[in-house]
Amino acid sequence: MNYRMIQLTNKNIQTVAANALMPLGNITRRVCPRTNCCQTFEVTTSGADTVNITEQGYYRVVYNVSAIPAAAGLVSFSLNVGGTSVYVGSATATAAGDTVNVSITFMVRAFGNCASLPVNLPLAIQIENTGAALTSAVSDILIERTYC
Repeated sequence: MNYRMIQLTNKNIQTVAANALMPLGNITRRVCPRTNCCQTFEVTTSGADTVNITEQGYYRVVYNVSAIPAAAGLVSFSLNVGGTSVYVGSATATAAGDTVNVSITFMVRAFGNCASLPVNLPLAIQIENTGAALTSAVSDILIERTYC
């Protein structure tokens, strides 16, 4: 079955080193509208840290994380699309053990078989911890197909 929106949640992220990929969790919500005019899609996961968009189109990716760093300093996360960082969100923890909240919202485009554009399917979506090491975190990633 294809879906309009898929959400993955991880409520129990353990220690994550700096420059390591964030575990994205399990699919907790799938929305499949019952109308004929709504564009749908499917995703696959490869490992705990990658979501693959398998159909062409435009997608809104929203990542929210509440993280507890091991030390004071910059806590930052990179949205990697196809292995390339496309956007970074960050917050500063004033002390070790402070909870910081970071949100990333970004539109991505998955190209199909088109003579003028490079094919990038499946399109790998990953979140990388590019700041301080984390002692724990809770995260949520939402992928919504917006246009075909």
